[in-house]
This record gives sequence, structure tokens and C-alpha cells, in this order.
Amino acid sequence: MKKLLIFTLSLFLFQTVTTAQDKPVSVYMSQFNVTPEDLEAGLKDANASFLFEARVHQIVGQDTTTQLGKFDPKLPVSEKWIILEHDGRAPTKKEYKTFYKNHNTKKDGINASIIADSWEIESEDENLLVVSFMYDEKSLPRKYHFLTDTKGHAHINKKANRLMHVIFKNDTPQKVKQFKVKSYELFMKYYFDTRDKIYLIEWEDLKMETTDGPMKELTEFFDYRKVK
Repeated sequence: MKKLLIFTLSLFLFQTVTTAQDKPVSVYMSQFNVTPEDLEAGLKDANASFLFEARVHQIVGQDTTTQLGKFDPKLPVSEKWIILEHDGRAPTKKEYKTFYKNHNTKKDGINASIIADSWEIESEDENLLVVSFMYDEKSLPRKYHFLTDTKGHAHINKKANRLMHVIFKNDTPQKVKQFKVKSYELFMKYYFDTRDKIYLIEWEDLKMETTDGPMKELTEFFDYRKVK
């Protein structure tokens, strides 16, 4: 009887562990209120449905500059991102040009999409599920094009049924916006908007090891308004 009980318990545990492995990862994580579409929505350009503002702090050593920008999905292609202020004043032509180049997507129909076979379960316990994925390079808007060939690790709180944050890390030398970097880490903090039933990016922290030394870019997103 004791051996039968042990066998039954072992079988149950085995079935529990293999449940996630037997299902597609994108299907398995949906039971925790997170879908692939949730990880694509915040990076949409052409089909974006929210107007919002963003405050960008660039920190290099002891120096900090702050820009205030706005994203308006109703504006034409390549004009959706607008810089409103630079350190509390009107931006110069050079500052406007740099912001425009780093943020605005020139092509129409660009909406972030995840490569279907890139999903993997990185780790899981009773509280946390971490899944990895990669975006299709051609689908990434200008602001996030540096995420090409970089795995994102989505951290999901299983008990709360909520996406908490996504971390991207890359140690390959490349260009991120206007900077030549040796490596970077992007931390994206999400929150769930209960009114519109959608995950929105609350803030993101981009740490870069550039050829000129370390720098950091902290972006706060706020005043989300649905327009489509």
C-alpha cells in the first residue's frame, strides 16, 4: 500500500512538471493572464491605440538631461513621436533631429511581432514563471530596433496572474540609438490597466556600456489615453 501511494504521488508530480513542457509555451502562459499579444502591444507603431507621454532621463556620470516627449498614434507615419521639451526648454534643431531619428519609424505597417518558435521556459517554481522570446527584426519600430537578436525574459507572477517585467540583455557590440555600445540591459516594468484590460509599460531602464563609458537612460511613461 505504501509503495502504491509513493508511486501515485510520484506520477502526479511528474505529470505536473511535464504539463508546461507538453503545451506550447505561449499557450501555457496564457493561463496566468499573459499572452504573446501582451508582449507585442507596447511596441506597436502602426496599430498603436494609446496616446501617451514619456519623460526620458539620460544619465552620464554626474550629468543628467531630461526630455519630455509624446507619442500620438493618430499622426502620420514617421511623425508619431514628438519632443516637447529638453531640460525644461524648447529643443534645439539638433536635439529635435536626434530625438526624431531615434524614435520615429519611417515605414508603415510596423507592429512588433514575436517569432513563433522562439518561446522557451527558462525557469519555473510555484510563484514565478520566466519565459524567453525574440522579436522578428522586421517588425520592430525604430525606438526598439536594437532588440533584434536579443532574448527577452518575461517574468510572470503565477499567484497574481500578472506580467511583472521583461528583461533584455545583449553582450554583442552594436549601435543602440546614437550610441556605440559594448553591452546593454533593458528592464521594462509593466502594469495591468484594469479599465482597458491591457498591459502597459510603466517605465523602462536602459543601462549601456558604451565606448565612452557607462550610461543610463530611464524612461517614465504616463498619461495613457486610448484613442483607437
